[in-house]
Amino acid sequence: MQWQPKDPRFEERTRSFLQSMPIASLYGLSIGEISPGVVPVVLPFNPSLTFDGRHFQASAVAALIDFAGGLAAYSLLPPEWSLATLDVSMKVLAPAQGERLVGVGRALSAGQTISVSHVEVFARGDAFSTLCAVGTVSLRNFSAGPRRS
Repeated sequence: MQWQPKDPRFEERTRSFLQSMPIASLYGLSIGEISPGVVPVVLPFNPSLTFDGRHFQASAVAALIDFAGGLAAYSLLPPEWSLATLDVSMKVLAPAQGERLVGVGRALSAGQTISVSHVEVFARGDAFSTLCAVGTVSLRNFSAGPRRS
């Protein structure tokens, strides 16, 4: 689906939104090339995010799904709007082992109050890319602008 952003500065705003979250820095998350409603988020390998020193732990994969799905939906919001996660669902398909994980979030619906995104997570290295998990994220959209009296 081709989405039309409601904010011409959607890319800059989406990147700033991720950078504003301290936990994104803790995970070392970054964003690849953004298009309206599609946001790839990169989680670099870190032994502290594994259960055995080699495989990403499922909670780190779920967090990546939440970020990628949320940012895909966020990229379609009007200026001064934000969102909060309502639900995250994840299915693990293969071991999450690689130099990095890339979660590609794609907005499925972008309503006035609720957005839904689908995310595919790939474990990647120099010579491979393996689909290791898929997920769905439901989000509540809300105006974050100045309060009116």
